Amino acid sequence: MKRNLICLAFLFATLLAAFPVSTVNAARGVPGNPEFGYGIALNTTPGTDVNISTVILQSFTQEVKPDWVSIDFNWADLQPDPNQPVDLSSIAPFIEYSSIHQYPILVKLCNAPAWAQTAFGPSAQFTIQLISELLTRYPKTIQAIEIFPAANTLQGWGALPDPSAYTELYRSIQLAVTEDMNSSTLLVAAGLLLNPPDAGHSMDMAALDYLKGLYQAGAKEIMPVISLQYGTITGEVLDSVQSGKYPLRYYEEIRRTMLENDHAVGLIWITRLPVSSTTTSRMEWLESACNLLRAQLFIGTVFIDMPTSQAEPGNSNGALVFNLDQVEQVLKILKKLMFQNAPEEWLSKSKTFYLSLG
Repeated sequence: MKRNLICLAFLFATLLAAFPVSTVNAARGVPGNPEFGYGIALNTTPGTDVNISTVILQSFTQEVKPDWVSIDFNWADLQPDPNQPVDLSSIAPFIEYSSIHQYPILVKLCNAPAWAQTAFGPSAQFTIQLISELLTRYPKTIQAIEIFPAANTLQGWGALPDPSAYTELYRSIQLAVTEDMNSSTLLVAAGLLLNPPDAGHSMDMAALDYLKGLYQAGAKEIMPVISLQYGTITGEVLDSVQSGKYPLRYYEEIRRTMLENDHAVGLIWITRLPVSSTTTSRMEWLESACNLLRAQLFIGTVFIDMPTSQAEPGNSNGALVFNLDQVEQVLKILKKLMFQNAPEEWLSKSKTFYLSLG
């Protein structure tokens, strides 16, 4: 049996060498690249245990090469005073490590400080200045920026949610990035927060209503990627959408709205994926969920929540891992999932991979 597996592995490797996989310059999951992307989402906001986040990033990347790494950029914490430069000390180690190992970074730009806010939301002028500074410092590593995720909420936008104001801000940033900065950095839009109606502020907008407002303001022409964040997920992977509940397949409702607005070419990115709070098998749920998402041609990338601190199961709020002891379980699942994307890379790393399958 093992001899047969060895022969199969050798034959497969020979075929890969004879018919090399075509490469695409763009990272996986972006418009123009049909390959699905897997990302790991690190919490790098000040106050979290940076040492744990560093261990997680290094542990994962020793075993698995993620397609993306996302980091939180809490602007108010990193630059509370407009007269002082932005303090990048809490995120620089992650960006520089990713740069050395060539992992594309998604910066999740959130929480504009009070001095950078207007009555209608974050200031375009100050936001553009910040993005220019980041892209000047890390021009190749930061390949995507999520513009104020959870913009459909009062907390995420910093003012009453306003799809029209968001679209105008996005348009201004896009123009500055492409023309003034001459950058191809992807701007990821909205970060729609999917939460039960009673989980947020009374002034928050439902994700679907906000998305419809974006299209009314012209999103179709300027936003190639609409992102989603699951605040909470209930039920099993294949559960259908029901009124008042937010199972994994709620992305179908988002996609339906996109199609109704003739945005078939638009992609969905899931920039926060916690595990269902009601499932009895968390790791199996994760694997099944990723396989389902990968099968949807309109979903480009999924970012899986990584642990940043020890937590008790009762207080995890759907976080993927309760403590660092379970990181190895996640590693095994991600290795299996990422093998689907690049088997030739895994064959070059492990000559005994197929033997382990037996």
